[in-house]
Amino acid sequence: MIDDQIRKYARADISDGDMVKVQITRIATNLKGAMVNPIPVQPINISARGIKFSTNLIFTTGIMLDLSIKLEDKIIQTTGKLVRMEKVDETFKYAVSFSLLKEYNKNIISNFVKRKTIDHIQHLRGQ
Repeated sequence: MIDDQIRKYARADISDGDMVKVQITRIATNLKGAMVNPIPVQPINISARGIKFSTNLIFTTGIMLDLSIKLEDKIIQTTGKLVRMEKVDETFKYAVSFSLLKEYNKNIISNFVKRKTIDHIQHLRGQ
């Protein structure tokens, strides 16, 4: 489903059937960073401005994360700031605002969101 809030960039929910995989590849705090073995997380939604994901790992808001996002057949490498955390049972949901996202990667994400929007509208119309 598409987020109904007014935003500069449209946001789309990611379902299990979507070809989307997200991994954390680096965690940084106060200019000290640590490369990590890729940590897979469960994507929830995405826009050209940020991503929301869940994991059972605990992170502190304000840290910087390097992310590898496989969106269908494309791989996007980006950096973002962890801006929000919500605990739901034993899982944590995190919102990351992209800091470094190249224009062509923004277009890849925007095109994905547009396709999801069209699919959602067609589903609502019963097509």
